[in-house]
Amino acid sequence: MKELLNVIEHNIKYNYITVKINFEKDKELKINGYQNEFKQSILNIINNAKDSINKKREKKNIDGLITIDIYSENNKVYILIKDNGVGIKKENLDLIFEPFYTDKKNGDGFGLYMAKLIIEDKMQGHIEALECKEGAQILIAIKSTTSKEGDYESSIIGG
Repeated sequence: MKELLNVIEHNIKYNYITVKINFEKDKELKINGYQNEFKQSILNIINNAKDSINKKREKKNIDGLITIDIYSENNKVYILIKDNGVGIKKENLDLIFEPFYTDKKNGDGFGLYMAKLIIEDKMQGHIEALECKEGAQILIAIKSTTSKEGDYESSIIGG
């Protein structure tokens, strides 16, 4: 996750968005899968969050924030990515993972579809959009291969 965030750090700062990462300190979380495909899935979600924040800024002056919570429970690693952008309409929560579905002017509807294929078909995980009062929330759950107990820690990128 840190490697991925290093790659997008400049773009996030350029868009004046803060990324806050919360994770369990001193707890090693491992999942099986193709590292680059997994990074691409997370990148698609973060780019959608960035676009959503920028879309909301067209109408309202906001401090852009993307929060990534990484934790383990019941032998699974969970990654919850939240933003304070325009959000997802309740009726579209399931549709956003369908191929060619998009609400972006120049979108192709392929990013979240590919993320779903990678997470669910190749990594035997689960991805879903959750209802949210402000912005959007995407939850990923993947079977953990290793974990050890630890404390909770935060870090912030951008802003």
